[in-house]
Amino acid sequence: MQTGITSIHKYFQELTDPRVKNRSSHLLMDILAIALLAVIAGAQSFNGMALFAESKEP
Repeated sequence: MQTGITSIHKYFQELTDPRVKNRSSHLLMDILAIALLAVIAGAQSFNGMALFAESKEP
């Protein structure tokens, strides 16, 4: 599983996180991975992405 994360990270590693430090619950890379995978799985909105993430939480 680490291979997939490494591959995704490779493409997004130069992005800077514009959020305020120590005020975020999740890593930017985690959010990007969830969003990307949710869209591939058919999510068409932020709510769809959230439902995808919640269904994969365990």
